[in-house]
Amino acid sequence: MLKYIKHYFSIFLALLSIFSILQGSYYPTIFFVLFSTVIVAGDSLIRPDKKLQSFSYPFFLDLSIYIALPVLFILIFFVVSIFSNNLPLWYISGFRDFLDIELTELQRSFNVLDKISMIFTTFLIGGSMSIAGGHELAHRKKNKFDLFVGNCLLAFSFDCNF
Repeated sequence: MLKYIKHYFSIFLALLSIFSILQGSYYPTIFFVLFSTVIVAGDSLIRPDKKLQSFSYPFFLDLSIYIALPVLFILIFFVVSIFSNNLPLWYISGFRDFLDIELTELQRSFNVLDKISMIFTTFLIGGSMSIAGGHELAHRKKNKFDLFVGNCLLAFSFDCNF
């Protein structure tokens, strides 16, 4: 069952990115540096799989791609709202009432380096979540739900021509 966990890694990173942004200034930059270091070091240290793995429960592989769509939407919507100057009052009060977070203070706490780090992190995580899973699901032309989810994922990376 552990071989399925690596397929949920990008979802975990997206949620961790949201959590780091919610911590305030400097945390997005720290997360970006750590994220980049782990990706570069992991890419050079971890060897690619040489053998073809067989999976008894392919549903868990598909589930990781299905979960990627709402998580990616939440990540991008949240990052865009951090950069927005005109947010609806219900959105701001929802953060205050449900999460005990002052969104306007959070927006003001970020410096330029934090904002650049948020953009790069969102691009990297969003690209890894949308391109790989969306490409796989777009091959399944007979299953309309899979094709729809695949096209929605590919739309996040502007790869709708697939």
